[in-house]
Amino acid sequence: MGTGFGSDAKTTIESVCRQRREVDKALAALPSQKSSKTFSQQPEQALLRNGPQNWLHVIYSKGSCLDYGLIHADLVRKNVLVDGNRIELIDFDDGGLGYRMFDIATALFKSRAEPDYLVIKAALIEGYRRVRVLPDSALLTLPLFMVLRSVTYIGWIGERHDMPDAMERLQRYKADTLALVDDSAMIEDLWSSLRP
Repeated sequence: MGTGFGSDAKTTIESVCRQRREVDKALAALPSQKSSKTFSQQPEQALLRNGPQNWLHVIYSKGSCLDYGLIHADLVRKNVLVDGNRIELIDFDDGGLGYRMFDIATALFKSRAEPDYLVIKAALIEGYRRVRVLPDSALLTLPLFMVLRSVTYIGWIGERHDMPDAMERLQRYKADTLALVDDSAMIEDLWSSLRP
């Protein structure tokens, strides 16, 4: 029974551990501020360091409620090629096992400031539901996965500190993440979705 439950369970556990390490790495990339305050006294950085890890713990403990499987993990516009009615995805470097809500959040993330964002979001969800089940209970976690996607940009630029605009990008990514976390509607939706 080479591909039995034990093998699948081991693969899933390894993938979850890999995802947790990736988020931990992204959070560790946050620079500490040079001031007389200790890091834990700086509320925005404490929130960025501790909040997503706590939320991930809740997701992992409730993981059976969310669709988990093979994901692209970088489903941004530049990785979607459209030619008439034909669509192709490229750049599978980040692909692997993960929560499929992460792909939905990634696809929507850069569209948030667009005037037609709600139309874009509704169309994506409608199209997704034509192919795969997406319960409303899972959709309630979208704000959390938007925050998690935002944190990945912090980790990405943290590994590229030698880029000329690295500090500018870091500040922008950090402010963007904090804005998502501070969104009271996001927090309310998040906690209501995580209640038993």
